Amino acid sequence: MERRTLGTVLGVLVIVGLTCWSAGGAVVHPPGRRGNPWTVGTPSVARYGKARRIVSLNVGTDEILLSLVSPDRILAVTRLADDPTISSVTALAKAIPIRAVLDAEHVLALEPDLLIVPPYVRREVLAQLEEGGMEILRMPDCYDVDDIRVHLRFLGEALGEPEKAEALVAEMDGTLAEVRRRTAGLPRPRILYVGTNGDTMGRGTNFDLFVEAAGGINVASEAGILKRGQLPLEKGLAMDPDILLISSYRGGKKSRERPELTEDPAWRTARAVREGRVHVLNGAHILSTSHHVTRTAEDLARILHPECYAP
Repeated sequence: MERRTLGTVLGVLVIVGLTCWSAGGAVVHPPGRRGNPWTVGTPSVARYGKARRIVSLNVGTDEILLSLVSPDRILAVTRLADDPTISSVTALAKAIPIRAVLDAEHVLALEPDLLIVPPYVRREVLAQLEEGGMEILRMPDCYDVDDIRVHLRFLGEALGEPEKAEALVAEMDGTLAEVRRRTAGLPRPRILYVGTNGDTMGRGTNFDLFVEAAGGINVASEAGILKRGQLPLEKGLAMDPDILLISSYRGGKKSRERPELTEDPAWRTARAVREGRVHVLNGAHILSTSHHVTRTAEDLARILHPECYAP
């Protein structure tokens, strides 16, 4: 069986090729830089290329599917696909008749011929679906742009749309390259992202990559914060960024109950708050695990260097 090696910008190789399955329902684990390599078996396109009742249980997969295959192949997407604060495909999602939830009985009743599930699905739910004869693709965690490239190519291969997948990868990478071109050589303001749960995004995150591309300095990365982690208030204030950024997506109930950063007495002493330099990032972009994620770089560039996008 043929295998194709895909290089990532970090020089990590992943194998995209073929899968194996067991009798009855089957769970296939796609490739990822942190495990779940493909194993030799039957060509994936032969298994899934003609699927016409695809159900997605993750908003990132919703976004990829709606850009990759025709709507008549998709039976159901998640309810989050309709939420513009977290989804970039609200218009496309209107063509899909059903909203699926991560419940075994609900999914089995839909009778999909292919189910795509997130990595956090509970084992007991997965077991019920497998026992019910479901064909399941269990997508691994998505940590960064490199993983998104892998997922796009994987699903493109599996669903018989490799050319469309490559076009989406090219679109994603082209957006990032254009932002870098527009902001090259410009001043680099210091910025800090503050999440609804009091967290931030430091070194090794998509956000850090996009800040650099947009001509800024991520002070969380500068302070040695790795990945996505908690940001003590005192540390955030001490960083004294030129610009503070928050997301338009408010998340769960606890997050929605918390005051906006500009209304939080604890943050009112921050220079960026006092001087009116708090900006809202499109949550559908910054939290995306699909090709839409690099639009965050453009969103940032328009905030940091609006002159680059002046008509």
